[in-house]
Amino acid sequence: MENGTQECTRCWGTGNMASLDEYERNQGIEDTCYHCDLGKVDADTARQDRIGALVSCLAVAIVNAERDNANSDPDGEGWGFAAAENGIPEREYTIERVWSHESAVSDQLAHLSAKVLDAMLALAKL
Repeated sequence: MENGTQECTRCWGTGNMASLDEYERNQGIEDTCYHCDLGKVDADTARQDRIGALVSCLAVAIVNAERDNANSDPDGEGWGFAAAENGIPEREYTIERVWSHESAVSDQLAHLSAKVLDAMLALAKL
């Protein structure tokens, strides 16, 4: 894009996003994207967005492995039981676990060199 800017990944370059309010969203009302300037972000912001997407992908992979492990243990109670022990629905428990892992993954990625991080972004096609 022009002047080293790239398409915003939050609004896909439109400069607008669906409203967070359910009624407005159902009416097709859009809000201005808070993340960009008319659909474009600078190269540093775009890189940080890609790193954030990588962090989320890795956290989801970790949680999927945890869930599969919990559900495959014939002597264990499974993922749903762990959610019930925490007093929340399974979906919310999964989201909480992803958020928990995102923080840890982000901390670990911060210690990597720029070259290694760029290679990971390229491999993930982010």
